[in-house]
Order: sequence, then C-alpha cells, then structure tokens
Amino acid sequence: AHPPPRRAQLKLEEERYLVVVCSTTGNGDPPENAEAFVRFIKRKTQPTDLLARVQYAVLGIGDTNYDQYQAIPRLIDTHLARLGARKIIDRAEADEGTGLLEATVEPFIAGLIGVLESARDGGDADAVARADGAALNGATEAASAVAAGAGAAAGASGPTAAPQSADANADADDDDDGDAVLAWTQAEGGSAQHAHAARVCDATWLTFDDDGRRVMSLAFDISECPSDVLRGYEAGDSIAVLPTNPPEQVAAVLAALGLGDGDGADAPLRPPPGVDVPAHLRADGLTARLALSRHVDLGSSAGWPRPPLLRLLAEHARAPADARALHELATNRSGQLAAERPWLSELLALFPSSRPPVWALVDALPPLAERSYSIASSPLESPTTIRVAFSLVTYRTPVPDTDVGGRAGGNGRSMPPRTRERVGLCSGMLARLGEAYMAAARSGAPGAKAAVPRVRVYRRRPTGNELRLPKSLSTPILMVGPGTGVSPFVGFLRHRRALLGREGATSASCAEAHLFFGCQHRVGDFLFEKELRALEADGALTKLHAAFSRDAIDSASAGEWRNVRINVNYVQDLFFASAPAICELLLKHGAHVYVCGDGRSMASDVHTELLAVLRAEAGLSTPEAERKLAELAAAGRYTREIWYG
Repeated sequence: AHPPPRRAQLKLEEERYLVVVCSTTGNGDPPENAEAFVRFIKRKTQPTDLLARVQYAVLGIGDTNYDQYQAIPRLIDTHLARLGARKIIDRAEADEGTGLLEATVEPFIAGLIGVLESARDGGDADAVARADGAALNGATEAASAVAAGAGAAAGASGPTAAPQSADANADADDDDDGDAVLAWTQAEGGSAQHAHAARVCDATWLTFDDDGRRVMSLAFDISECPSDVLRGYEAGDSIAVLPTNPPEQVAAVLAALGLGDGDGADAPLRPPPGVDVPAHLRADGLTARLALSRHVDLGSSAGWPRPPLLRLLAEHARAPADARALHELATNRSGQLAAERPWLSELLALFPSSRPPVWALVDALPPLAERSYSIASSPLESPTTIRVAFSLVTYRTPVPDTDVGGRAGGNGRSMPPRTRERVGLCSGMLARLGEAYMAAARSGAPGAKAAVPRVRVYRRRPTGNELRLPKSLSTPILMVGPGTGVSPFVGFLRHRRALLGREGATSASCAEAHLFFGCQHRVGDFLFEKELRALEADGALTKLHAAFSRDAIDSASAGEWRNVRINVNYVQDLFFASAPAICELLLKHGAHVYVCGDGRSMASDVHTELLAVLRAEAGLSTPEAERKLAELAAAGRYTREIWYG
C-alpha cells in the first residue's frame, strides 16, 4: 500500500462526492493507508458542518469471524455523518468469511453508479438512492444470514467495550502527528512500500509430534535497517511479513503468457493510458515478473478464484466453449472450482484459448496480502534481532478437474475426487527459508548462511491497541496463550527478566506473572518449554500453568458428549484451580489480562471462564461480571490479540 496522503492534501470539505471502501486491521485499527483520514474525521474539534456539501457512501470489507468486524467502516460512517456529510446510499458490509463477498459488493457498486448517474443527469438522486438501498438490502440478506451465526458468536464472546482506536487520542490528531505518520511510513521498515529486506539469522523446529503439526521459530537480523522504525520495536509488537509467490508458479504463468526470460517478463510493465492504477501496483520498476512474484495473488486468497478474474478470462477466450464455461463459473460460486482453488497457472492451462493482456490480468488479480506474526523477543535482550514462531499451515484440496463442463455444473463426478496437500503461502515460504538456513548452518560452507534469500518485513506504527506490558514491574500480569499464541508472552517474560537485571529488583519485589499455556501433547508439542522453565527459575515468571488436550488420563474415554468435554483439558480449564488467586489479582491488585491466539473458540471460552471466576469468587451476577470485564478492557487491562485461520 502507498503511504497515506498528508491531511492537508485531503481537502474533504471541497469534495462533492466521497466513496470509502475500507476494512479493519489489528485490534480494531484502520488500514495503514487510511490512518490519516480516520484521524482527521475523528477530531472532536472539527466543526460539525465541515463536510456539509459532501455526499458519501461507505463499503466495509470484513470477516464475521473477527471480533472487530466492520469496526472501522462503521466508525467512518458515524464520523462522516457527525461532520455534516449526507449519505447517498446505505453502508454495505461485505463478509469475506462467507465466501459471498460479491453478493454485497456488486449490488453496492450498481446502486452507487445509479445514484451518481442520476445526479449527473439532473434526476432525483435521493429517490434513486432509496430504491437502490432497498435493492441492496434485499440482495445481501442471504449473505447476512450465512454470517449471522458466526457474527453473533463473535459479538458475544469478548469485551463489550468499543475498540480503543475508536476514540483514543481523538483530540491529539494535529498536523505534527500527520507529519510523524508520513515520516514513519516512508522510513525503511515502516510500511509495505518501504519494507526492509531482513536476513534470516536463526531457525529451528519447535515441534516433533506424531500429528504432523509443525511449528518453527525463525529469527530476523534487523541490524542493517537504517531507521529506528523497525529497530525500535517493543515487547508485544508484531511484525508484518510480505510473502512472495512460489517461483515455479510465477514461471508457469509467465510461460503461459508467452513471456520467457528476457522476452517481456523483465521489461517495464506499463498500464494503458488513462488507467487508474491500484495502489499495490504503483511500484517503481514494476515488471511482469515482479508483479506476479510480489504484488498479486496467484491462488492462495480466500474466495479464489474471484469472479472479476473469471469474467476477464471469459472476455478473452477465443473458444466459445471456454467462454461459456468461464461465464458460468463466474456466477456459480458453489461449483467444483471453488473447492479446487487451482493456481492461476492451472486456470490458464484449463482454458488455453484465454490469454488476456498482461496488464489486464495483473490488474484483475487480488493484491498479495501481508501476514503479521507476534514478536517473541525483547529489545532489551536482542535489540537487533526479531524472533517469531509460526505454524506451517497445510490443507488439502481436490486435484483440478479437466472436465470443464462437469466443473461448471458443480457435479459430473462419479468417483470421489483425488486430493493434494497444499501449504500456506507465507508460512510455506518462511519454512522453506528456515530449512535452507538450517541446511546452510549444517554445511559450514563459507557464505552459505548469507546466501539464504532475505525476507521483506516492516513494523506498523503503533495505534494504542497493541499488547503492552504495564509500566511498572509492581503490576501483576495474567497471560493466556495456547499454541503459537504464547509468542508475545515469551517476549514479555524476556523483557521482564531484562528489567529485573537492569533495575536491580528481585523476584520477591516483582509482582506476580502467570502464564496459562495449552497444546495437544506435553511431549513434542510444548512450545518454548525449556525457555519458559528457565524464565520461571529466574523469577520473571511466577508460575507456568499448562494444559495438554490430547494427553488424557484415559484416552479411550476422552471426547465430547452433548457439547460437554470429557477428559479433554484446554487452557481455560486451568482457571478453575487458580480462581481465587485470579480474582484477587484482578480486583485487589490491578492485574492486567492478556489473551492471544485462536479467536474461533479459545478466546470466547477464556472470556466465559473469566466471567465464571468473577461470579464464583466475587459474587457478581453475569451482567455485573460482563460490565467488570468491559471496564477492564476500556482501561487497557484486558487486551486480546486473536486471529482466525
């Protein structure tokens, strides 16, 4: 993404029409290129008629599995109206989690175009807006129904306080702050456009269990980064990794397009005159090879392949059969193709008569999204090294069917499809680099480690919603991090150990720190076990509480019956034994609670158990316990960093 424009360049009050398409990132934060805009409209000192001449529309993109679903689009809608702008069409909320994104996006676009065309022709834009708004609501009811269950679960599973980003520092957004944001995003290591190419300096597999789950610890050397943006990281931060597509897939697409080495693949890729170039393709020296390697997705994004790509392929298909099949596939999202998720190279092979112009094809592909990983290190212990831990994502898909007609119709198979294993794009890339580093280290050959390809990384400017340790070691902390969710807490505890050494404090004078960790097996799956035991011995960690869900005392009886778990221990089950201590630390000693990990079930289950602790030990009713946790969240004492995948 490009750096956000300076606020002075926005001049929103001079615009007549404003269309905002936005998502929500992090813990309820705006995307990087929307930060300046959001700060500007949030300022409480802005006159309430500032945007009185502006008419606007908002399209939110999100995923109902995420507990801050549509937080920023809703925030933008609220503040634009507060500043006097007039809505010309109802806000639309597209849910990527249902796979029905286009069911909302396309009616929104059609309705918006109708309103704008009516205004251009002197018609009654408000009447058109009302009609199109009704049509939009009707068209998206099915998508909303699919999302309702997930959305309701997410909405009821966590703190009810508004995300801190909604109003935090609303009065502090002055021009100097805008300059600071711009300086940050233009510094090396401060944005995707100015990512730092970091060298891998350590790698090791953390797991060796029989279930096939692989977790790797990987370290990046950031000593060569010239700016403090990356080298000034804090315990609890995350780092964004920019993945690249597999080289063999890039080569296959280039070959299918007739772009061999030195024959167009590395020539400057220029858009046709008058084309509005999307932000992710505005790069200096862009070539077809670079675009396909670093900038666009070739088959790993949710909802792949998207209808715009299929329609483009249909438009350029010379064979009528290919054109018909592609048109059908673009409208039939429940067909076999959606399950197969073929790579772009495989799509081009399946429809050999379709060869769009290179720029049109690149423009129709979704941008290649970054992945964020929690940092498991402390700047006090390793100021020039950032360590992360990640699970190697694996999944299976049917092998692409060569029967085009059967695929378009969604059936046509008499035998179950063959499947193949695929790996996550970014986790697979990092695992390959880690393996290459370990092989180079074993070889001992001079320069072998340095020859391992570098990884493009950057650190987003803090928003105030990050995991942060209390300012004083005298404040207790309760950390809940099963699986790789333990990563930021390893960083926390390393930081506490370093602070203990610096301040000359003793573990006896340091407030309690409890870590609740969970995994499947004690043997082969206990991430950072030796290090956590050492941190416990050093006094940085008061107690390590661990649960192992697959190590039941009686494995034959372990399982679930009528939604009740039997002999299966999860991390939240550890709260029962420590309930009195947890309640006392929370209510009498000002403890901070941190939760990191899976948001589909773990985070909501932990929240439920915290409510149970407050009910049982403090005598609170359920509504009172909910209000107490909401108060803690609003005060920054209950922070969650959760993900869905």
